[in-house]
Amino acid sequence: MKPTGIIRRIDDLGRIVIPRGIRQQLGIQDDDPFEIYVSDGGDVILRKYKTAKELWDEFGDIPMNPETECIETEWHGFPAGTHREEIWHWFERYYDISVHDLMFGE
Repeated sequence: MKPTGIIRRIDDLGRIVIPRGIRQQLGIQDDDPFEIYVSDGGDVILRKYKTAKELWDEFGDIPMNPETECIETEWHGFPAGTHREEIWHWFERYYDISVHDLMFGE
């Protein structure tokens, strides 16, 4: 994460405005859905929402050690060294979809 030096206040309806320059830089459009995460340290993290299929396709591009079947780089909060099956189980729990369906498009 990189600090921007921009500080925003939450309005009386609980909203925070993301500056136009940051939205343009990140390709954020009006009505784009976001997920809200809370870290163990109490940080609030906004992440552009992706469908299970979008994330599955992205996961397919992550380098993986063929001998250990562990990812070689951090991905979507999973540290390098995470076994592929742990990530598969996350897909099934989080998106309520079977990995079989993601793999074979059913």
